[in-house]
Amino acid sequence: MNYDLLWSLDEYNSILKYKWNTFKRINLFLSEELTNRERNYKGQGKSIPRNEEEFVETLENITTLYKTIKKNYILNGSQQLEQKLYRGTRNNNNHLTFASTTDDLSIALSFLDGINNGRTETDLLLEIQPSNVPYLEIEKFVSARSGGDLNESEILFAPCYQKLEEEISFDDFKQTLDDTSLPLIMKTKLKRLNNLECKRVRLVPYLNNNIESNISLSELAKKYNHYFEALSKISSLPKESSEYQHIYQEIISFKKECFSYLNAQFHQIDKEVEQIANENADEKIELNGKHSIVPVKIGNTGEMYLVVDSENNEYYFKPSVNKKGEIKNYRACIQEAAYNVQRIVNPSRAVKCNVAMIGGKFGAIQEKINIDVTATQNFKNYFNKNIGNLDPKIISQIMDEYLVDYCLCNYDSNANNFVVDENGNLRGIDKEQSFRYLGQDVRNDMFFSQNFNEQYGEDETIYTTIFKKMQAGEISNNYLNGLIYRAARMAQIPDDKYRNIFKNYAYDKMLTQQEAEFLLDRIVERKQSIVAKVDLFIEQMKNESYRKENETTQDYVFTDNPNMKKSEEAEMVMEEEFGKAMPNTQQQSFNRPYISAKTKRKVEERDLRPQKVYKSKATTQSSMPDKTEKVKLEEQRRDLRRMQFEEKKQVTIVNTQKVPTLTDVLRQQQLLQQQQQINLEEELEQFNGMSM
Repeated sequence: MNYDLLWSLDEYNSILKYKWNTFKRINLFLSEELTNRERNYKGQGKSIPRNEEEFVETLENITTLYKTIKKNYILNGSQQLEQKLYRGTRNNNNHLTFASTTDDLSIALSFLDGINNGRTETDLLLEIQPSNVPYLEIEKFVSARSGGDLNESEILFAPCYQKLEEEISFDDFKQTLDDTSLPLIMKTKLKRLNNLECKRVRLVPYLNNNIESNISLSELAKKYNHYFEALSKISSLPKESSEYQHIYQEIISFKKECFSYLNAQFHQIDKEVEQIANENADEKIELNGKHSIVPVKIGNTGEMYLVVDSENNEYYFKPSVNKKGEIKNYRACIQEAAYNVQRIVNPSRAVKCNVAMIGGKFGAIQEKINIDVTATQNFKNYFNKNIGNLDPKIISQIMDEYLVDYCLCNYDSNANNFVVDENGNLRGIDKEQSFRYLGQDVRNDMFFSQNFNEQYGEDETIYTTIFKKMQAGEISNNYLNGLIYRAARMAQIPDDKYRNIFKNYAYDKMLTQQEAEFLLDRIVERKQSIVAKVDLFIEQMKNESYRKENETTQDYVFTDNPNMKKSEEAEMVMEEEFGKAMPNTQQQSFNRPYISAKTKRKVEERDLRPQKVYKSKATTQSSMPDKTEKVKLEEQRRDLRRMQFEEKKQVTIVNTQKVPTLTDVLRQQQLLQQQQQINLEEELEQFNGMSM
């Protein structure tokens, strides 16, 4: 699997921008003709960029969104979407466009004017046949907190044309529908659409390598103001006038330059993504030539060696044996699998590791991390002795690693299994205990509520400690916001490819193929619908600390550059690097996904100004609610949020969980018995090690 096909933050942000209505601008510049939006522009509204900066941002987002769709499409095997889709349009034009479709007819019909007023003169319903065009199932990746909708299924196709297959009457179209799939209210509204125009079409990918463009984006930007001024004039001119024709030609000339520029960008992106897909992304540690190997003792890790290759690169090698000398190859396999999960969720700080055969011994070899001893000890003191404080950057990186350990069901996530490297970055190590308690953690507990290792004298996971402090208001729960982007990267991985990451581990650990396959089922289940799970988890966490008065406002810090120096940390704040992707609680209170820093400052300045107090002429008492009324209002808002959360949770449970069959129950029992036997052996081994 090529991990470089996973999205960067900018690529993920391009999806969010599309969801936040920038599609109105996006498709504007994918047409060489004058659109209705341009023809009727009155100089107001946001559907057309208002200056050079917004124009540049729009074209950059078009190319980034194209790359985003293309990468995910190839990562998922370039599979054609084999299902019937719908698209409801008004004033439809068959120009090049990012085609937004849905498999839900009710949603497609909701975009028609006629669904409400019965007038269908400009409405068109498209039934889209399976088409070989790169696409993206948006709702799998966008959380409800970022504008997603659990009840909507939006499939976005890369720029394409519509090829007419058949024109059909609406009556004939209705004959093909399954009435049981439509809500009663929609059946009633369908009666208003007797004259609706319907077409069956197939989407055709845009492949035109003959169009070339030498113009740069900066050169286009210099021409934008002239185009914008022309739009403001043309709407007030009669089409027959010479001035209209002159301005019209200027606009068309500019749009053709934009179209050619974008076409050239698409062609270049195609080549770049294909090259990435064809490259060997297997970053294994291989010892070529001479190398030295000496035994080392690090804590209670058992047999371990320091390996130095011919280029003086240092690694640790841990043979797959327990303290009795028994071969347990799955221990090395899970370490390699854990590294691959880190590459998905947290690539910049993943600790490189893979299986290897050294000196006739099979085991796991991993890169040696150059540790900041003082910072690492301070980190351990915070969790083990409740001494000191955590840097915001470190808290953010804890949350990045949390999603890794959740997917691995790794309860051995105490402070001793983390180090801070010489660049000040937190690195999670020793994932050997992954899935040990998977059979007992049947609820896939995202809170790490139970300390399964307490019987061995181990502290609770660092995540449990952090969550408790969030609920107590000691740490801002805004640090959770960074989980959404990380979850989206995990959601990109197809289930079969994710399953294959753990195949060697499962088959070596379990006694039979049936048990191994069931273990793999559980591993994949834990990862499935991860964006919705994270969304509900964040909502529940924030509800738990909703009324904490001493909660801080510190935000998540995006620190994906592994070599970032401490002098740069202050600049890497959520507002600048991650705000557009992950709106915080304050931003959401304005009922919009993103508020610019400038607007936010204005609001804050307004809130800081002295407020006038107006008194009623009819009474001397203040009209402001008293403290009791405020408390009641807060409780009503809290109850409303909890009700909305429970509704979303029920929808997610229905959509993501299946009712177990008798076979599932029997397999679960077999797995649990097998896991208990393995746990017993490991407990005896650990007990013997402590007794020595």
